Amino acid sequence: MLLRQTAIYASGNVLQVALAIGAVAIYTRLLTTVEYGSYSFVFTCAQFAFAFSVSWIATTIIRLHRGASDRRLFLGAILIYYVVVMILAALGTGVAVVVLDTWQHRRLAMVGFLYFSAMSWMELNLRLFQARLEAARQTRSRIARSVISTVLGGALAWAGFGPEGILLGLAVGSLIPGLASNIREWRAVHFGGDARARLEIWHFGAPLALSFGVGATSAFAGRYLVSWLEGVAALGIFVLAFEIANRTALALLGPVGAAALPISVHELEKSGSEAAKAMLHRACILLLGVLMPAGVGLAAVASDLVAVAVGPDFRAGAASILPYLAIAVFATGFQIWYLDFAFHLGLKSRHLIWRASVNLVVNLAVNFALISRFGLLGAGYAAVGTTAFSLTFTSILSRKAFPLPFPFRQFARITLATGCMVVVVLSVPGEPGLLRLLIKVTVGFIVYAALALVLDIGDVRERATQFSASRPALRGAFASLSTRWRPGSSPTNRRRRSRRWSRSTTSHDAPGSGTTAVASTAAAEPDGQVRLDRRDRPGPGPRDQAERCTSSRPAPGAGPRS
Repeated sequence: MLLRQTAIYASGNVLQVALAIGAVAIYTRLLTTVEYGSYSFVFTCAQFAFAFSVSWIATTIIRLHRGASDRRLFLGAILIYYVVVMILAALGTGVAVVVLDTWQHRRLAMVGFLYFSAMSWMELNLRLFQARLEAARQTRSRIARSVISTVLGGALAWAGFGPEGILLGLAVGSLIPGLASNIREWRAVHFGGDARARLEIWHFGAPLALSFGVGATSAFAGRYLVSWLEGVAALGIFVLAFEIANRTALALLGPVGAAALPISVHELEKSGSEAAKAMLHRACILLLGVLMPAGVGLAAVASDLVAVAVGPDFRAGAASILPYLAIAVFATGFQIWYLDFAFHLGLKSRHLIWRASVNLVVNLAVNFALISRFGLLGAGYAAVGTTAFSLTFTSILSRKAFPLPFPFRQFARITLATGCMVVVVLSVPGEPGLLRLLIKVTVGFIVYAALALVLDIGDVRERATQFSASRPALRGAFASLSTRWRPGSSPTNRRRRSRRWSRSTTSHDAPGSGTTAVASTAAAEPDGQVRLDRRDRPGPGPRDQAERCTSSRPAPGAGPRS
């Protein structure tokens, strides 16, 4: 189940990351650094507001939806919390419109609120798909959002609407799939739920809301410090590099995490903690096997990727900071999509408050010190350092909530394979560009795949053996299909071949003939199996089977078969 759900999520995420990088290539060529910085500031504010006020509601859906006694009341309670948050956000936007001094800033504030509300509703529906293990529907909704946002935002930016056009495209791209998905479920809910459902959501979600709020302040502190100390243009470059790394991490790691959490919740409630830990052990190997080569590999190809996907005015700054952000983002992905599962499975969400509070203090101190000294590059240094601290602290704290398994031997093998891959990738000569990027990606993939097979990472040999064993069956299916639909395979001809096949398979029943024929045929074959002409085999249709049964039935008065 884990691999199937992961594969469905991954199939859509690859297209999403391609659209995201394409959008970056368009936006950075249509906007100036200051305009892109303004867009990045509003985008950061919307993401911060979501993490602070709505993310806990989305996480509550994943954890409590399956165990809810009445899901209509549960979703009704979720809906009332969302409406309250939107009312508070609208009031805050109104205050911002009154306080801001320029009409352009007011427009950005209003469009930012539209994007925040549409994106929040979309995320709630995506989490509902995830809780119900409906990976295909969630993937279709994500793809629709990416396509609409990229096309509409790029068109509005090309038409001269600037950062407001991009934000409006993002809002519409989230609103259309958000309204179209789960419309029947939301119509059937009891608005407001009941007191028991609201209280259950609050008891689990309130610590999450506080921890996510403090965590969001910690995570976005670097961005606001860059904007304050280095200017809006530097913020645009930082957000640009971060989004490239973050979108890539979401495409590669998100499918594993999106599948692992609801499945682990299902296993925990159905079969107990041991079954959940066994599933988490497999998920951890899969996550590490993707995370380490992808994160380090992205850092190794950063200059080539920036040369292809980023406009000329942004390349120098993005190429210098992207390697550090790639390592930090992928390491954070392991914390979010594995270590944090301990707090959800153990229902110890209060532990996240302590983690977020300590991280906030560390992030503010480290970011201020390094950005003040090294500028934009200091933000990259701070991202790596604070992420390493957060990983260590979270791994220690998670042991008290729900002990998670960690595959140390597989981790050592993955580290060795990743190190060899990076050495080979960095040795590729040439100037940064599309050709060298393709060569690096191809060579790195081949080297890592070969070493994964040699080192047997994640029992890949056994899975390859199982796949090879299934190939004869696949060949037989295709052969049957091609036999049925080859030229001249009319229904009449298929019936004739069916009768001929039946006579050939029942001829050994005649006394004194069949046994000798079969034995001589088996002796002529090296493996002792009877070889029959494939052209004489009937098609698999029900009519052919009926003909076969009719032809093999003994004639009246023929007596019993021997």
